[in-house]
Amino acid sequence: MLVFDHVTKRFGANTAIDDVSLTIRAGVITAMIGPNGAGKSTLVNMAAGSYRATSGRILLNGVELQTLPKYRIARAGLGRTYQNIRLFDGLTVLQNLEVALVPRSLPLLIAEAFWLAPRGSAEARETSHAVLARLGIEHLADRQAGSLAYGQQKLVELARAIVGRPPRPAA
Repeated sequence: MLVFDHVTKRFGANTAIDDVSLTIRAGVITAMIGPNGAGKSTLVNMAAGSYRATSGRILLNGVELQTLPKYRIARAGLGRTYQNIRLFDGLTVLQNLEVALVPRSLPLLIAEAFWLAPRGSAEARETSHAVLARLGIEHLADRQAGSLAYGQQKLVELARAIVGRPPRPAA
């Protein structure tokens, strides 16, 4: 559950978000609708750690996000995609997903940097393939991300957000 508790965000004299309280429940599709400048992206950016709230609290499953760096927010289970695609065009689809798992396998990354271990961990590859299969795009695994159609690239971004293993709601 993602909770915005009396959140305010100011940019200098401009108040972008003013005392917003909102609960987004796990497993429920929630939409924020409003005109340009209403603060939708600002809320998402604060939850993801790109901006800090001026006041209030943002919690994910009871964990205060405002004190965490971005990578810890991602590890806590908050994945996101962007309006503009941000894939590594020169990497394959599979490599784009494995990049999201690097913080989980830092010792292996160091070993790979010194050619002491094979490239890519089997666990990261298996996890990435499973997410691609879940989204019905496993057949794209070896394709270069930059060569994909726009809709396929958006699915790869979604897969990259999911591969970080945000907790799944209980059934």
